[in-house]
Amino acid sequence: MLGPERVRPFTRGGGQIVAVLDSGVDAGHPQLGGRVLAGFDAVAGSGAANDDCIGTGTQVAGVIAAG
Repeated sequence: MLGPERVRPFTRGGGQIVAVLDSGVDAGHPQLGGRVLAGFDAVAGSGAANDDCIGTGTQVAGVIAAG
């Protein structure tokens, strides 16, 4: 129903904050430097989520940041 030409105008949202609900995001990753907020560790119930014990959250954040 949504062709790429119809949704393209919505894909350029610079300056937006996006939540990644995953394993955390590695704030020290060179390609994400300065772009990762502390977040919230929902598994532990407190603390930051700016490290990534598995790597999938960092991968997702990289895809989002590249867009």
